[in-house]
Amino acid sequence: MRKKCDPSCRFFICLVNKLERGMCLLTNEPCVPAKCSYAQCSANRLLIDGCCGFSHRKKQWEDTPHSEDDLPLRVRKKLRRFRDLI
Repeated sequence: MRKKCDPSCRFFICLVNKLERGMCLLTNEPCVPAKCSYAQCSANRLLIDGCCGFSHRKKQWEDTPHSEDDLPLRVRKKLRRFRDLI
């Protein structure tokens, strides 16, 4: 599960330096990195929807169930040709 970016993260940066204890000094409201245009991650992991890229798990090939029917047609044809050679 992806979690939202948090201003208490050690990688979080406020580009205008107006962040103090989780409060934005520009708006006098709690900092919401997903809506703020001045929020940035020093590790470049802040995603467009405001989620932390460190919590986002990449989809791996082993996680997806795969069969020949799921493959594109051109790949299936190549597999058939390969099997005929063997």
